[in-house]
Amino acid sequence: MDVEKGVEILERNAAEGNAVACCTLGEYYLNGRAAPIDKNKAFKCFKTGKECDDYACYLPYLKCLAFGWGTEQMRELAFEQLSDFVASPCARSDAFSLIGRFYEEDWGGAEVNYEKACYYYLLGLLNDYARDKLMRDGDCKIETLLKCCNEDSTEENPESENGLGRLYEQGLYFPKDEKKAFEYYRKASKAGDSMGSCNLGRCYLFGIHLQKDLSKARMLFVKAAKKDSGCEGKEAAEQYLTYCDQLLANENCTQKTDD
Repeated sequence: MDVEKGVEILERNAAEGNAVACCTLGEYYLNGRAAPIDKNKAFKCFKTGKECDDYACYLPYLKCLAFGWGTEQMRELAFEQLSDFVASPCARSDAFSLIGRFYEEDWGGAEVNYEKACYYYLLGLLNDYARDKLMRDGDCKIETLLKCCNEDSTEENPESENGLGRLYEQGLYFPKDEKKAFEYYRKASKAGDSMGSCNLGRCYLFGIHLQKDLSKARMLFVKAAKKDSGCEGKEAAEQYLTYCDQLLANENCTQKTDD
């Protein structure tokens, strides 16, 4: 079956209220995979799937509300629904990471609270078994979460890794630690996350934890800028890439003048 035919079948099934088709088609439209990018259609798919009580569609729907993908940005509504979602047994790692961002950035009426941001980012890093056990035991203090994360009870979660990286980089809740920030950004970048690559590129661009290296910075910005349009880091990477190219051009001009 060719890709175009497959998309047609998904569209037909989604129109009939098939939640799995809605989720798959929404991802296609959001990221330009197998279908042209259309964030309006992506949001409509996720909304339909969410209304069918498909939890796989719930988080992408809330992300659309939070970032204004295919709909008006409605962070207060997103925060209200996300708060209910993370309290449910169906909450996934990405949901904890997203609500952590709300508390970090003062989004949607969630007053800035770096302790809560840290708490949710760490919950998002833990694998389901470790997180569920801590919640059952009622032992979800940040010190305990950090210990579990150091004991390799984690899973890949670039959004949490970027969030913790920002907290360490800026000294928010944690004492400032550029080495730990760099390590978290590197993990997120290694997982293929555009914002992780963008943040890691910033480290090389501005000399965060290590010496400046414009060539490495540029390589990472190019990597992030090539990601799908639904990725948050793409636009930031494009801006940093322009700035990096200007610095490299100036550096080359200076070398030629010296010669």
